[in-house]
Amino acid sequence: MGVIPIENRRILVIDDEPEILNFIEIHLVNAGFDVLRASNGQEALDHVKANYCDLVLSDLRLPDVDGVELMQQIHTVQASVPIIIMTAYGTIENAVDAMRQGAFDYLTKPMSIQDLMFRITKALEFADLQGQVRHLQDALKDTHRFESIIRASGPMDRLCQHAAQLAASDVTILIQGESGTGKELLAQAVHYSSPRAEAPMVPIDCATLTETLLENELFGHAKGAYTGAYGSSTGLLSSANHGSVFLDEIGDMPITTQAKLLRVLQERSFRPVGSTKSVSVDVRFIVATNKNLNDAVRNNEFREDLYYRISAATLVLPPLRERPDDIAVVARHFLGTFAEADKRAITGFSHEAMQQLISYHWPGNVRELTNKIKYAVAIAQGPQIEVGDLFTEFDEVDLKPLRKAKEEVVRSFERQYLTTLLRAHEGSVPDAANTAGVNRTNLYALLRRHRLDPGTFKNGDSEL
Repeated sequence: MGVIPIENRRILVIDDEPEILNFIEIHLVNAGFDVLRASNGQEALDHVKANYCDLVLSDLRLPDVDGVELMQQIHTVQASVPIIIMTAYGTIENAVDAMRQGAFDYLTKPMSIQDLMFRITKALEFADLQGQVRHLQDALKDTHRFESIIRASGPMDRLCQHAAQLAASDVTILIQGESGTGKELLAQAVHYSSPRAEAPMVPIDCATLTETLLENELFGHAKGAYTGAYGSSTGLLSSANHGSVFLDEIGDMPITTQAKLLRVLQERSFRPVGSTKSVSVDVRFIVATNKNLNDAVRNNEFREDLYYRISAATLVLPPLRERPDDIAVVARHFLGTFAEADKRAITGFSHEAMQQLISYHWPGNVRELTNKIKYAVAIAQGPQIEVGDLFTEFDEVDLKPLRKAKEEVVRSFERQYLTTLLRAHEGSVPDAANTAGVNRTNLYALLRRHRLDPGTFKNGDSEL
């Protein structure tokens, strides 16, 4: 067996027989390990408190402490260190019991060097894998905390502060907002800032599944529940036990499924499809919708009792157009992210490009902004993002809310009509009013609004 391909591994060997200690130490040192040795429990604990250990080899029977008890004491100091128990043939049953209580493996005495190195290699590889998992979990938590929600505006700060307060409790949270505003991102921040962060958050999109499929996904099914159900399925609620369930677009959930969800919220139990037995579950619900649930309740599209059950703690995500201060911050963040990923030396936005970003109405919210920036980074020719990189001739950059757009069109029409009218009547307001079918007072008011002087139209002249 070769050397473990990671340097500076430290192994603590605990045994009250000097011959065994010497035997193990020689072979481990020859294999490239740093070895600590102890002949009793207290000496072992002193080593663990003073030194980080990658692995512990411990005899099951020591003069001052039982090996299982020592293992538990070591784990209070270094919780993740793998421990291999060494035992004589007559106490294998005790060694197996030690594994149930937290030992990684056991070795029987006398041992071969091949078996010893195999067990050590397996334990260290497992510890490395566990370390990688913990690292990824920590990175995931960091990525999805409230601090990672890119924002500059006061309303978003206050929203995140409120959400962080709610995260500490188990209250059901309703997140409302238009598509693309980041409802799932906010839900993830709530989960990973909650006491349930170590357990999974399971997302379920209620809008993409039929009633039958949605119930099957949520509750699972018993064997033989329907044609093709050759085995049982636990369902996503059970998969999220001790964690959180994120029900996206709950406004699209069928009425019959809403009734079953209400029971889960009330009783914390459910029946898998085709089963007569209830399953208890401990989950926290976070739900989201882009619909107005008040209207849905009035239209009998959403159960009133379920609405009141989920809406006590409501978070409303404002659309991007209502928080223009966030647009520049979010745009710069994604520019940096995509430029680094694509290895593009793009330093920022031109002034004109940033002004267009801020003035655009963003019907697709942050999701649309993200895609615009990704596209711009891909096609940009210079060190800055220009307007042409963001918006093509097919984009309606100047789109405005309907009321504002309508007002501008009406104002433009009125001015053009009045100009033509006055020119036709050479500035005569009475004649113009008669043709237009309005009284003179109203016509004068329109002329003042558009700053048109009838006198400039006499003899066919015009200010335009």
